[in-house]
Amino acid sequence: MIWFVLLVMLNGIIHVSINHQPGAELGELGDIDPGHELYAIIDQAHQLTRKKQHLAALTLLEQNAAAFDSLPRAQRQMLYEYYQIKGHCHAALWQYIEAEAMWHQAGEYAVRADEKKRMRDLVQISRRAIDDINQERNINEVYRASPNVGPASALRGKVVLIYVFLTDGSMREWSLRERTHTLNTWTMAQSWLSNRAKAYASELNFSQRVFVINKHPVIKRLKVGDQDSGYKNAATVAHLAARQFGHDTILGFINKIKTEEDADQAILIYHIAKEGRSFASRCMHHCDESGEFVFLMETPNVKHWQSLRYTQAHESLHLFGADDLYNIKRAKYFEVRDIMNYPSSVLEASTLEELTAYAVGLSKRRPVTPFKVITYAPNSLKGR
Repeated sequence: MIWFVLLVMLNGIIHVSINHQPGAELGELGDIDPGHELYAIIDQAHQLTRKKQHLAALTLLEQNAAAFDSLPRAQRQMLYEYYQIKGHCHAALWQYIEAEAMWHQAGEYAVRADEKKRMRDLVQISRRAIDDINQERNINEVYRASPNVGPASALRGKVVLIYVFLTDGSMREWSLRERTHTLNTWTMAQSWLSNRAKAYASELNFSQRVFVINKHPVIKRLKVGDQDSGYKNAATVAHLAARQFGHDTILGFINKIKTEEDADQAILIYHIAKEGRSFASRCMHHCDESGEFVFLMETPNVKHWQSLRYTQAHESLHLFGADDLYNIKRAKYFEVRDIMNYPSSVLEASTLEELTAYAVGLSKRRPVTPFKVITYAPNSLKGR
């Protein structure tokens, strides 16, 4: 996705601004009492952060948040360290809204002038990052949920992944090593989906069917991606690929595999090995012959596997009925860790919150939201 590249750059800018030397952004702990009951927690979180284990450090601090919240204001240095370490963890995970809040709090407890200035600087940097990653925030006013519609109707039961490796007009063919890496990355995305579904008492089981089209004469002439106006080439490629495997329609292709695998749900992913904007075409109130599918536009780079598995999970949730939150005006401060709102540098730091759970059929309860939500029921003519 486009914002992945932008966030990598922003993350680098933030860490350059606080670096003393590589791997030591936090420096040493301040003058806090080693005998204090919370010292061991701060020390462990500090060490984890210096080792780049930011999610583990953040989890530790959040598990002990009540103890820190109950500290008297006189414990300024302890509170300063707590909030500034949390800020670093959030920033490393690309959770800049929370990083800004933590660094603001740290500044409130800072004693030394250099600490106060550092926190003010980090607050300003995080605000710029928030502004930069919200460039599409005002596109939509309405969230469109479509639970229980299409081949991927709800995030439950047995799910068959239909993964099609494609070569389009970019002339980028897939090697066996690249395909293996991509499917290994999917295994991690699949694990994330299973764990998040389990939190809503839903058990998932996955199977895979893998296809490769490297030398289709027409597909290799059609370019799919950011220059594909209206995604016309993408739709043509999706249909040609289905026909390549002996099916007249995309929906027929999906349903055939779904039947063969005795699956409750089916995800169809077309993956082209080039950088571009990934997208999903999902069924809303019903499915026509075009079915529903994802086009992934990412090169199989071993250095960017976190990006790939994030995109695989994010785009798959569209097929189950979830909408994007990152382009809804009034969702800027709504469920900010949700995978459909803000990206994270580590997929495990992303959550599947109540609205997304409702949209993918994990929950029947629609949460209260600061924006309008339209629900498309199966076979309905219009949302309600």
